[in-house]
Amino acid sequence: MKILIVTQYYYPEQFQINEIAPELVRRGHEVTVLTGLPNYPAGDIFPGYEDAYKSVETVDGVRVIRCNARPRKKGVINLVLNYLSYAHKATAKAKRIKERFDVVLSYELSPITSVLPAKAYAKKNNTPHLLYCLDLWPESAQSQIGNVDSLPYKMVARLSRSIYQSCDHISVTSRPFIDYLRDVNGVDQTKMSYIPQHADTRLLDVDMRAEDNG
Repeated sequence: MKILIVTQYYYPEQFQINEIAPELVRRGHEVTVLTGLPNYPAGDIFPGYEDAYKSVETVDGVRVIRCNARPRKKGVINLVLNYLSYAHKATAKAKRIKERFDVVLSYELSPITSVLPAKAYAKKNNTPHLLYCLDLWPESAQSQIGNVDSLPYKMVARLSRSIYQSCDHISVTSRPFIDYLRDVNGVDQTKMSYIPQHADTRLLDVDMRAEDNG
């Protein structure tokens, strides 16, 4: 199967998608990742990646396409600009991809706008769109916006609802996410499933016994 993964964060940034994508390759799939320039968490582009959007690299068998998105830098305004920049630049790049994939997978961390490039590719090419939900929106926006009656919150809520409902299937990392997506975003429950996050097998060797404080 040919899989296009869309994620705002990828290697050398440290997220579990770095393990999922190569594992899919090892299982016989052809995997391409569309992402931005690595800059999380410090907000500065990692050394050597400043021009990475000009070429395609292969990491652990995964083909990585990057867009020239603005880095996070510092402060809320810069963070919002980073979100908008990635959504715009990655969407434009997704629309230019001529290769056809069997499925497009959104690895959805914050923000919800990071899903827009996958939505654009799926719509243009009539490709099934699977979203793996690790963060709930508009719930996640409430801590930044505050007032749920404000225009910005209502805009984010409307966008979130539209994106979630457009997906062919949504897998969630926590069972209560299903209730939230159904009740708040109007997602059909039959389109959702529960797939918990995986853990590094090295954790099996960690001593989890509680310390005796008696």
